[in-house]
Amino acid sequence: MNTSVRTTSTATKRQPMDVYKEVTRRIVLRLAEGDIPWRKPWNAPFSADIINYKTRKPYNGINRFILSQPGEYMTFNQCREKGGTIVRGEKGHLIVKYGFFVPKENKEKAERLKKEGKDISHLEIPYLKHDWVFHISQTEGVKTLCESAETKSAQNPTDMADFIIGDFRSRKGTQVREAQTDSCDYDARSGTITVPRRSQFLTEEEWYGAVFSQMIRAELSRRRGAEEPSRTAVIKDELTVEIGASMILNAVGLTLREAEDNTQAKCQEWIREMNRDARLIINASSQAEKIAKDILSPLFSEEEYSE
Repeated sequence: MNTSVRTTSTATKRQPMDVYKEVTRRIVLRLAEGDIPWRKPWNAPFSADIINYKTRKPYNGINRFILSQPGEYMTFNQCREKGGTIVRGEKGHLIVKYGFFVPKENKEKAERLKKEGKDISHLEIPYLKHDWVFHISQTEGVKTLCESAETKSAQNPTDMADFIIGDFRSRKGTQVREAQTDSCDYDARSGTITVPRRSQFLTEEEWYGAVFSQMIRAELSRRRGAEEPSRTAVIKDELTVEIGASMILNAVGLTLREAEDNTQAKCQEWIREMNRDARLIINASSQAEKIAKDILSPLFSEEEYSE
């Protein structure tokens, strides 16, 4: 006869955090207030704006949207390595590391497609990890390194933007033309991006933003092929275009003004879709960053542009 007694702990076990839902919650709160997180006024990625204290590399992607204060960040262990401590009562900031990997069974096929210059995104699987970091103002005994941080020589933002557009033309075989029109368009059949003339925009930044948006759209179209996107995919594409264009603008040192009315209307739609799909914002950010890095690759190396 089995006389063992099964006991149940009265302590409540802490449930693991759903990182997708937590990130989405933070983004939705900001969008609801009319604050579009990816439209930052900070030049990136090489000024000392949002960087890891130890690696001196900028945080990119979704982390730039959920770390609200510019400056140096470090993990608890990085702080301790420098002989510092976290100020009593201070709470860490959530960061995520996400990307794609090719599973073992697809590696051979992926290598073959890469050699042929073909897209391998359909063979990749996304991954997500998270950690907690502290702003340097939340620490004691750690000296800032910003004064001695190595920075790149200043370059004219519009020169850099024009270079990126010119490289995109030649490397991707995509034409970019200005016309007297009131809309932006990418024609996949001819591989042509059409945008209104610069004089039709209130600022140069808005014109470059329009061009970069269509460059992201062109890459999305090229990677999808003839496949017709679903409604959810269309919303994801809109987010990817918006975020990707902002990433490129920030990278060359340009910024957009606060959201206009039409973008505010889009915010409401994005919020509805994010509440339906907690993975939407991270997946869109990940895709946007991947495309933006490719477009920016003639200017910035992978090592400089990622943390």
